[in-house]
This record gives sequence, structure tokens and C-alpha cells, in this order.
Amino acid sequence: MAHQYTRTRTVWGVLVVSVFVWAATGLAEPVDETASSGFGTSAAEERSKWFLIFGVANVQPRLETSEAQIDQQINGLLGRAFPRWEEPRTFATWRDEFRVWDLHFGFGRELTPNWVWVSTFGGSLGTVRNEDRYYPLGIPAMFHVDFSRKFWFASTGILYYPWGQALYEPADGAMERFRRSLRGTRPFVGAIGAYLDLRAEAVVKIDLPLTGFDPRIVQKQRTRPVYLSPRIGVDVPLTEQDDLVLAAGYLFFCEDGADLNNWSYYVMYKHKFKSSGND
Repeated sequence: MAHQYTRTRTVWGVLVVSVFVWAATGLAEPVDETASSGFGTSAAEERSKWFLIFGVANVQPRLETSEAQIDQQINGLLGRAFPRWEEPRTFATWRDEFRVWDLHFGFGRELTPNWVWVSTFGGSLGTVRNEDRYYPLGIPAMFHVDFSRKFWFASTGILYYPWGQALYEPADGAMERFRRSLRGTRPFVGAIGAYLDLRAEAVVKIDLPLTGFDPRIVQKQRTRPVYLSPRIGVDVPLTEQDDLVLAAGYLFFCEDGADLNNWSYYVMYKHKFKSSGND
């Protein structure tokens, strides 16, 4: 049931991004980058080819291996020992609730009006905590089951804009600005490669009252794979120098694919520098 729920959310996410891409494709118009800005120089001449980009991504990892280990080593063992055992919340629970996010920060450069190079860095950390009271041999005991994950990544890749970069057109009035932003929106496709350093930990701890006995089970895991990710998205112009970037991609890992492969949905902010005359 959880897998069906996740697949449904994934399909909806892809559809939303596809609608933006379709709209941008339909509204895209040829851009005259040499058009005057009113001060004797073009907008392209005033804008640097370098930019900053930052934002967040919602991640939908498969987590099949991790969930199988939890079912076997925790739920299977303690579920047989305690009839009232309730399966703990895990990162799969957070995934299905769209609570798994990572941060991105990076920079890039426009190589041509249609090709852009980008590099981003980032990471995430979190702990899913569970606690419940059980009565082994009639003795009240508090069970703590915690799952922690933290990772960082470094990525680089190339994006292709079939109709060129997003085009900002000044306008008066909210509706007219919105209409012109849609008209200036440009779609892109791309390919990203990255290195990931992931650490995961599971801790089962039992608190027994009036005793110094504090049994616990700790399992740690570390993996450092690389991945490739095709991307599709749109740049929505907000100002002359700033764009909203909406994108989606699937991450194919070189190892632990059953656990790590995932759909990711990106909401990013891109700020283009003003030209310094040296670009």
C-alpha cells in the first residue's frame, strides 16, 4: 500500500512539472537578445554569464533494502516477543509524507544561449524517533527506536535550453507580470553526475526503571556511491537577474539502487550577476 501511495505521488509530481514544461514550450517565442534595454546596451550585454543557484529538493528514495532489514531485524524479532508491538516510523514514512528534503547551493555559467554548465553542493540530516512502553515479564520498559541519516553530495552537469534562456519583461500590474513571466518561461533538459557520502544509523534502546541496565543495539552503515540523473524543468523569470527554477529528475545510483534510486523534485532560485566586463 505504501509503495502504491508513493508511486501515485511520484506520477503527480512528474505531471505537474510536465505541465510547466508544456506551457513553456507553447508560450516560448524567439528572443532578440540584441534588443536595446533603453540605455544603449542590450540586456545580454548587461548580464554576466555567471550565476548562483540555491534551493531545496524533495526526495523519494526507494528504501527497499533498509525497510527489509528493519522488518527482519526489528519488527520480526520484537514483534514476536511483544504482541502489542507497533512498527516504528521510518524514513519510508517520512518519504510518503513528503518530509525528506535536501539543501542545494551552487553556481554555474552560461556557455552559449542554449547550453549551461552548473555545479551544486549540499546535503541533509535527520532522525526519525520512536518510543513506546511495553511490559516484558510484567516490568514496564520504555523502548526507543531511532533511525538517523545524514549525507552530503557534490554534483555537476550540463543543461540544454532549446529556446534559449528565460526572458524577463517588465510590466505593470500583478496579472500582466504573471502573464509575461509565463511568456518568458523557458524549458530545459539536462544530465547531472554526482558523488554522495551517506551515513545511516539505527539504534534500539530499552530503558528499565530503577536499574542501571541500559541495553541497546546500534547498527551503522556508510556508502559512497556516484549517480547519474536526467533532468527536466523550467526557468521562470522573476526579475532581470532572478529566475525560479522548477525541475524533476530520477537518480540512478551505481550501487545500492534498491535503496537509493529516487525521484527528486527541485525548487531553486537562480541569481544572475551583473556583467563586470570580464566575462
